[in-house]
Amino acid sequence: MRFVVVCLLILSCPSFAVDWEVANSGLVGYTVADIAIDQSNPNILYCSTKAGVYKSTDGGASWVKSSSGLATVPYAGQLCMDPTNSARIYVQAADASGYRYVWRTDNAAGYWHQKSSGINHPWIRGITVSKSNPNIVYCGTIIGGDNGGCYRSDNYGDNWTQTAGSDIPGSGLENDCTPVVVDPTDPNRVYCGRSYYVGFLKSTDGGYHWTWTDVSYVVRGIAVNPDNPARVIACGEGKLRLSTNYGDTFVDKITGISFQAVVHAPSDSNIVYATATSGGIWKSTNAGDSWSQVSGSELYSYSRVAVHPTNPDIIYCITSGRGIARSTDGGHTFTFLNSGLPTEIAVGYMDVQPGTGAVYVFVNYVGLYRTFDEGASWQFVSAMPDFPKGFEICRSNPSVMYYVAWPVDKVMKSTDGGFTWAPTPTQPDAVNYYECVAVDPTNPNRVFVAGENTDKVYRTTDGGQTWQAVHTLTPSPDWGNKTCWNITIDPTNPQRVYLATYNHPWRSDDGGNTWVMQDTLHYGVYYGQPPVLKDTSFVRKIDIDPVSPNILYASTQWGGTWKSTDYGDHWVRIWDMGGSITNNTLIDSRDHNTIYISTVGSGVKKSTNGGATWTDMSSGGELYPSVLRQSLTNPSRLYQGAGTQGVYRTPGGSWGLTIDQAKALPDGAYCLLAEDPIVSLKYPEGWGCLENANRLRGIRATNLGSFNVGDKLRVRGTIKADEADKYMQVDKAALVSTANEIMPLSMNTKAINEPTAPSGILSRVWGTVSHSGSGWCYLDDGSGAVDGTGKEGLKIRLDGVPQLEPATFAVVEGVLGKSLQDGRTVPCLTVHSLNSILIGTIGNYLLNPEFESGNFYPWNATASAQLVNGTWYFSISAHSGTGFVGIYGNYANYSGILYQQAEVKPGRNYRATLWSRVLHGGNNQDSAMNRIGIDPTGGTDPTSPKVIWSDWDSQPAWYYSEWKQISTPAVVCWDTKCTVFLEYKQQNTSGWHINCFDDAKLEALTLP
Repeated sequence: MRFVVVCLLILSCPSFAVDWEVANSGLVGYTVADIAIDQSNPNILYCSTKAGVYKSTDGGASWVKSSSGLATVPYAGQLCMDPTNSARIYVQAADASGYRYVWRTDNAAGYWHQKSSGINHPWIRGITVSKSNPNIVYCGTIIGGDNGGCYRSDNYGDNWTQTAGSDIPGSGLENDCTPVVVDPTDPNRVYCGRSYYVGFLKSTDGGYHWTWTDVSYVVRGIAVNPDNPARVIACGEGKLRLSTNYGDTFVDKITGISFQAVVHAPSDSNIVYATATSGGIWKSTNAGDSWSQVSGSELYSYSRVAVHPTNPDIIYCITSGRGIARSTDGGHTFTFLNSGLPTEIAVGYMDVQPGTGAVYVFVNYVGLYRTFDEGASWQFVSAMPDFPKGFEICRSNPSVMYYVAWPVDKVMKSTDGGFTWAPTPTQPDAVNYYECVAVDPTNPNRVFVAGENTDKVYRTTDGGQTWQAVHTLTPSPDWGNKTCWNITIDPTNPQRVYLATYNHPWRSDDGGNTWVMQDTLHYGVYYGQPPVLKDTSFVRKIDIDPVSPNILYASTQWGGTWKSTDYGDHWVRIWDMGGSITNNTLIDSRDHNTIYISTVGSGVKKSTNGGATWTDMSSGGELYPSVLRQSLTNPSRLYQGAGTQGVYRTPGGSWGLTIDQAKALPDGAYCLLAEDPIVSLKYPEGWGCLENANRLRGIRATNLGSFNVGDKLRVRGTIKADEADKYMQVDKAALVSTANEIMPLSMNTKAINEPTAPSGILSRVWGTVSHSGSGWCYLDDGSGAVDGTGKEGLKIRLDGVPQLEPATFAVVEGVLGKSLQDGRTVPCLTVHSLNSILIGTIGNYLLNPEFESGNFYPWNATASAQLVNGTWYFSISAHSGTGFVGIYGNYANYSGILYQQAEVKPGRNYRATLWSRVLHGGNNQDSAMNRIGIDPTGGTDPTSPKVIWSDWDSQPAWYYSEWKQISTPAVVCWDTKCTVFLEYKQQNTSGWHINCFDDAKLEALTLP
């Protein structure tokens, strides 16, 4: 026996307990900004996404990225096509620094060039091209910075001049100029809105001077009638309006609905479409005088819209979160056209349903999904085309759920597990843009909500029938902001409620009737001040230790994570990396001293001592997790809402187990091995053996990939049952060190049958086959080994290895373990490859040699060969059994090859034999011939000079045949595979030709 361990190279070892895996199967998410249709060829479309510009040439059925020249992450926005030249397109997109400028292509998105000479503002938003004079292009900016407002180019965007803005006195325009639209008949008449503030403006001198004509709402979309440009439609926050005098005055056409875009059909200006944020698609057939809703908002939130150039019933809409939708019936029904577009699954909120353990996720602008299989697949629950601001499942009645979102601006409630939703019967007063919701864990009718920059916190105790303002927030000293970002109810005492606000946390001990401002947090070193508690912090969320509710954790904006041990009266900071943003703290349900925090930019952190020390858990995960949750059914599994990348999860399972502990787990359990085992055996198919360093324990393993014998690994995977034994299906492995040599332990079979024998390690035994069956044999070395089955020796499991014949002498290397034999659990040695067997004479190295399986596999056969079962032409039957290969030609001739690659031991002598039968009549003796050959290198070319052939078998007499055994000479095979060829020839066109094969064999002749 020889045991050598040599360690030559030590590599860094990753901490596999921190790995995350994507779990997005079934989730949907696309972020598309705009769409444009080629007016001369409507099968060509363009759309803009965060990843760049995409192009379709088949009407949107498929998309290909067409962003050459743009920055790596261009955040492409508005598209604007030259109305006189569809190959010239403008797009608002980011440069390498992230600032938004104008880009242009002149070859239909073949290549893009930045066209921003003269633009001194970093946030371009609106672009419009004059139809009557297409060399004139306008663009506008969004608010922020200097030199904003309106820019004009008179040479297709090559150069720009600022025409108006806050830094140009008397221009009448501030920095905000979007959307911007030019009259199709007059290049100097321009209209714009203000993306963040109320106002509709008009210029009649090419953008140099502007007049305010409407200050009643925020304008999002503008459309000028191409056949009657005096008619201008503007839409935005809460209304859609029509002007019949070039935008000088407007009348309301729709109110109470917020719109994003409006556009005329190119082929019929009387048909106009408008997209609503949460009100569906609206359509006018009389140029905007009257409108009807053609599709509701129950599924989608719509933004941009484009109309087919010749068929006004075909429209393409951009939906928030769900990509591109096409309608061919004027907006009544839609199909999605997202093939090839980049996905962006933005998970806003996540919660775990008590009782069922189902995990719910709210995908922004798409809807609610849930999983019952720990994220392996997601089920769509309900469409909610909103941006969620709060979502929570009631702990005492998991069918009751609440959410608040933008832009719905209502408290929504479900009583059937999220499948249907309705606003609560009444809504709190004076709340716009809800920010958070919290449900009493013991009472689904007791709910708290608060709004963005609204000083009130509201409570209902009757499920939304009535609401009461229970608290008034004080403004933040820094910004005057009064937003409550989160509400947390103590699960051990629902009368204790916490508020996370812009300036400090609040606590109520009487269910919200009275409140106490708590000792406050501070940004600390991020602002150059010491990390002491001041009244200037931005508290995002408070999480409560369910075991010790006096322990609180506060996540903050720019201040890291803080901890209180006295119900929030005093706080200390426990994690920060210089002004860090943290989203939430998750307390492990198995050990309340183990906590996890989600950070912005630094991923997930873990502490096992209540925050005293931390380890990183960001390997393989998103660095911007929005929320962390823990599985109820498998607490080893964590989930993170991973920014715009969907859901990530940890693999779950047990961590840090010995090999014996891992083998004691049930079938299907997932685990990480604490020991770093060494690969002691490796087969080409990925099977192998992992052993601990002391050679006392090991385990068979699959999926070992590219790792080699001697590699020490950090490994995890799924434990799988196999008869009476276990093996590991490796999921992930990392190299720890290399060149650790392990030789097989040579053992007699009696020692292996002892109860104290090692298990799962690489071993070598030898002896004579005493008994054999399908997939097993017993090897007897004369040591007197017995296992209670009445069979002498040690059981050898032959997994995918041909059967060993009795009386064969063999030396076998394999993995020690357990097996079932005659109803008993017995020791065994499992072998997965012929390379692990040294034999004097083996039954056969070929598979399906008797052709009895009903198909040719694993033989490769030419088309003229067929499998015959029973008696054939001229009463020919099989040499043994009932199946054989036959080829016949009657006044026709066929020639061909059958071949099979077999696994062999390099350096050994092999011989191939075959039972052959030929018949011919009405032609020459050489009209039907067979032979067998071996390519010792494993090649598959029968014409290769490397092939060693037998003599040809032929039959001199007409219409007579008999089975004859033919064989090759002994051949030394120098590779791990050799190839056996069966060749047949029929060389005349007249008379009968019949060629038959049966009982092929490849045998080893000598021991090495």
